Amino acid sequence: MSRDEAVRTIKLEEECRLKLYGSTFIGTRAYQQDRMFMHEGSNMSVAAVCDGMGGMDSGERASQLAVDMLREDLPQLEEAEDIRRFLYDEAAKINEKVADFTDDNGVPIESGSTIVMTVVKGDKLYIMSAGDSRIYLIHDDKFMRLTRDHNYRMRLDERLRLGMIDMDTYMLEEARAEALISFLGIGSSILIDTNSEPIELTYGDRIILCSDGLYKGIDDDAIEHIVVKDFTSCLVLRMRGVPALDSTAMNALQNLVKTCEGKGITLVFSHVNEQPMHVMEKAGFVELVGKENFQSNISAALKRAEEVI
Repeated sequence: MSRDEAVRTIKLEEECRLKLYGSTFIGTRAYQQDRMFMHEGSNMSVAAVCDGMGGMDSGERASQLAVDMLREDLPQLEEAEDIRRFLYDEAAKINEKVADFTDDNGVPIESGSTIVMTVVKGDKLYIMSAGDSRIYLIHDDKFMRLTRDHNYRMRLDERLRLGMIDMDTYMLEEARAEALISFLGIGSSILIDTNSEPIELTYGDRIILCSDGLYKGIDDDAIEHIVVKDFTSCLVLRMRGVPALDSTAMNALQNLVKTCEGKGITLVFSHVNEQPMHVMEKAGFVELVGKENFQSNISAALKRAEEVI
């Protein structure tokens, strides 16, 4: 290895070192069914989000098993030559375990969990997903979703694109569109997505793993802005496309405020609709951020941003 190559390798390793952060909120459920797993190793960083399915028995049992198995199998992952194959096989193995769940009397029970997982080794990103949890990547100021939602809508979109159904049939089936067609515990029909080639990361990239509780509460534009850059002095959130906020989304916004306060960043909101504003006022969020930082439209919000910069 030449001196230039050695210097580049050292710089690359320094730039690609990740910082992992995690946050979870119980929302409206009686108990928490989501689980997270994070690992920062010397040559590999691993993160996973598992969303136990509340409509099934023991959703938290499925998500906990997934995290436990990932932790147990971490040494094999760190030694794996084919990371993509490992991720696929690991999801398939967890799926079989969850599908075999029984109650105390040995009677089979239905249980399930979604999963999204990332592995970063050097400057390479590997992903895996089953279900409708998501992975986002912010790279060169471009916000990209890396995963598909494994729900009935995905099948409907495919059939419509291929001419197998018409729009009238599509709309008739829309009521069932959110139903999952893949998750840990579904059994032999599981669909597991991995990237065929690793994604090359560069310094400053951000990766987000989340359950549907986040992206169904706030749109992708708002999620993008939650990942705050170090040089930002004012952050404008355009809320026009957000008709409602639930407790999970409210928690995400409160965490964003804490992040902004720590970095000396002013937060300005544009066009907050009636229901989100009511939720924010009730939670004391408007008072926390400051009424002057809530503007009726984007032009007023940008003008406010200019005043505080």
